[in-house]
This record gives sequence, structure tokens and C-alpha cells, in this order.
Amino acid sequence: MKKLRSRPRGRSQRVRRQHSRYLILTNGQVTELCYFDRINQLTQDSLVVKHQNGDVKKLVEKAITMKKTGDFDKAFVVCDIDDGLDLPGKRKRLREAEILAKKNGIILILSQESFEVWLLCHVMKKVPGRARHRSDAQDLAVKHGICVGTNQKSIIPTAITKESIATAAMEAKRLREVHGEDGPFTDMDILVDSIGIC
Repeated sequence: MKKLRSRPRGRSQRVRRQHSRYLILTNGQVTELCYFDRINQLTQDSLVVKHQNGDVKKLVEKAITMKKTGDFDKAFVVCDIDDGLDLPGKRKRLREAEILAKKNGIILILSQESFEVWLLCHVMKKVPGRARHRSDAQDLAVKHGICVGTNQKSIIPTAITKESIATAAMEAKRLREVHGEDGPFTDMDILVDSIGIC
């Protein structure tokens, strides 16, 4: 029987990078799902993206359950702040969701008023304040050629690159600094930074 050779001493062993597994739960039905499909193509990690109807608190509750039953490194809830925070009880329900998410290790990612604000960060040097309103943000996303299709909710995959994501992350930070909760904003830079995509 032939003796197996052992590895010579001093030779480094290649270490394989462990791929991370992330849960992303969103109430977006088209645009967000298209975006995360593209992100899955750009990363070696695994993004488990699920759609769930409901408001932000309901999504956080569902994410808590899914996180407990799945083997995820991190869990995110991605939601729009539809119609702003001016509706009765909306701000209170959002704060409850934020507390619940933090308590259970869920990372809450919000965009005001729509996810298209994040898409605009990919293609505009400065996203205008009027993008706070859903219809304006959607119109600008179509005008700048990032959203297409019959419903103008599909994303052109080639518009989403690691470089455009890095640009978008910088613009998202600027929007929060300039506008706070009163203007257009998105927390998507927190998600892409957390998963190391840019």
C-alpha cells in the first residue's frame, strides 16, 4: 500500500471563504425583487429574498419567525414608507416595528416614499427633494432609464453594478444628512454595506 504524502511544513493552506446567507423580506412586489435578483448575480453570498404583504410591523414579525427557523447570518426587512409618516398611527406603528426589529436582531431598511429613491441614487449625482413623493420618484426613475416595462417597475439589470451601488451608497448617506425624515431617504446603503456588495 502506497503511503500518502503529508503536506510539507511551512506551506500555507488555502482557506475557503465561508459564504454568508442573508434573509431579505420585502413588501415590494416587483421593483425590489428585480433589484435583489441582480444583487444575487453580483455576490457570492446567498440572498434569500421573500415577498410578504403587510405593513412594516407585520414584516418584522414574519422576519423574526423566519430568522429563528432558518440559518441566516443576518435578516433584513425592506419597506417603503408609503404616504409618508403623516397618517394617524403610522409613525407609532413604525416606531413599534423599529423597537421590535432591534430587539430581535432584524435590520430595518426603509425608503421614503419608495424604493425608487434608492434606484435614483445609482444614476443621479444629487437626488432632488421632490423624489420624496412616490409618483415623482417613479417618474424620475423612468426618465433616467433605470425603470422600464409596461408597468415601469422592472429594472434594467446592467444599470446595477458594484460601481453604481457604491455611488448610490454615498448619495443615500448624503440624503439622510441633508433631509433627515422630512425628505427623500433610503437606508439601502446600510444593507449593501452589511452584505459587503460595494
